[in-house]
Amino acid sequence: MDMTDLIERLNEIERKKSAYNYARGVVNYDGLTVAPKGSVESRSNCFAMISEELYKLTYGEDVGGLLRELYANRDALGYVERRRVERLQEDYDRNCKVPMNEFIELSVLVNESKHVWHGAKNNNDFATFMPYIEKIVEKKKKIAGFINPDADPYEVYLSDYVKGVDRKFCDDYFEQMKEAIVPLIRRVGEKKQVDSQFLKGSFPIEKQRELAGYLMEVMTLPSDRCILGEVEHPCMLGLDLNDIRITTHYYEDNLLMALFSVIHEAGHGLYELGISPAYRNTILKTPVSSAMHECQSRFFENYIARSEAFCGFLLPKLQEIFPEKFNDVTVREFFLAANKAEPSLIRIQADELTYSMHIMIRYEIEKMLFDGNITAAQIPETWRRLYKEYLGVDVPDDTHGALQDVHWSNGMFGQFPAYSLGSAYAAQMLASMKKSFDVYASVAKGELAPVVSWLGEKVHKDGGALDVPDILLQSCGAPFEPHYYFEYLTEKFSAIYQLD
Repeated sequence: MDMTDLIERLNEIERKKSAYNYARGVVNYDGLTVAPKGSVESRSNCFAMISEELYKLTYGEDVGGLLRELYANRDALGYVERRRVERLQEDYDRNCKVPMNEFIELSVLVNESKHVWHGAKNNNDFATFMPYIEKIVEKKKKIAGFINPDADPYEVYLSDYVKGVDRKFCDDYFEQMKEAIVPLIRRVGEKKQVDSQFLKGSFPIEKQRELAGYLMEVMTLPSDRCILGEVEHPCMLGLDLNDIRITTHYYEDNLLMALFSVIHEAGHGLYELGISPAYRNTILKTPVSSAMHECQSRFFENYIARSEAFCGFLLPKLQEIFPEKFNDVTVREFFLAANKAEPSLIRIQADELTYSMHIMIRYEIEKMLFDGNITAAQIPETWRRLYKEYLGVDVPDDTHGALQDVHWSNGMFGQFPAYSLGSAYAAQMLASMKKSFDVYASVAKGELAPVVSWLGEKVHKDGGALDVPDILLQSCGAPFEPHYYFEYLTEKFSAIYQLD
């Protein structure tokens, strides 16, 4: 069979996989948003059937033979086809040794776990959710043993979210961060806190929805390819390059929560919307790294939306929608309030300065769980201890503690470091972007198209065709250098809090 026929076979397989993944994504989105509680079993059955078909299409013997033949002759392929084959072969080699029933059982377990987690969080009932953490960790360790019996199971999953990253890399990175940022947090804590009184009180949810719709437009998201839904824990689901589902959660007493979460998830959405159409229905439509995905969302949430330029642009709209709250507020006052830095309980509500401390706590707990140094039952106690040690706050209950994140119910162990690394990548990209044009002059006018265009060309369009080091070289002209992140935080918060 010639290479043209082989590629056509591969195209057919990837089209089928895209269709199954799309269906699974829709079922997942419905479960997060509008599906009735009684549909859990039906959705689990659906997940089981789809997972079985996806396994066959990804790791079946016929697929393995096709990939081996294509991989052996990859030098005869064009760039796109070669990268597809390389990515697919890498994934096949990593996971083909895992029995199909293990993938199916994990998929069903996670679907049930998410439902239980939701109720446990609302009821402050960690004991109900605890058995699912135990089962998921046990299942993940078992699967890691099939993938690489000689590897550290936790490192197997770290590299899933940040390719090439291991514990040593993460440990070194967080150690550098502690040295640079913990003293800064303490110095800020000694200063008089900025006034954010006008952000307290009631912000009607209907008006917050109006603001969210406006923000979607400002972020340049096309309404015919992207929608905004409501969930317990905000997320973005990229079902297809033409179907992006952004979600948020509204709190009547916390305007900034929905404001920044919409912008954060929109950053994720812009990434996937910007991937080259040539990669549709292929593995290359999937960004290669969770950390790079987080880089895009954190870039817009923090480096753009929390800037004084954006605060100045947004304030008139806030005065229009919430006149009783913002009419007497100046741009400087809004900027300071939006960047108020103080230790807190909830990661997704954390300020930019202390955010990575939340990530480090989760990273340490995950390592302890996978190493067997703590059990699932000890998570709440460990959580409280580390929050007191790193952030100096007392955790009042598990709803505001170990149950606050959806990730563990999804089996997403190893992802949290990507959030902090993504923030660090973004700082380096901002420094590079500033060399190309006056970033904040555009932002001050609410014109984000130049920012989106720069990121589209340097990051988004390549999807999964490039690895992180290549994307950083393309966008920044240099390998990853975390000092950009630490220097950015030091400069910004030293100015806000007038540190000597």
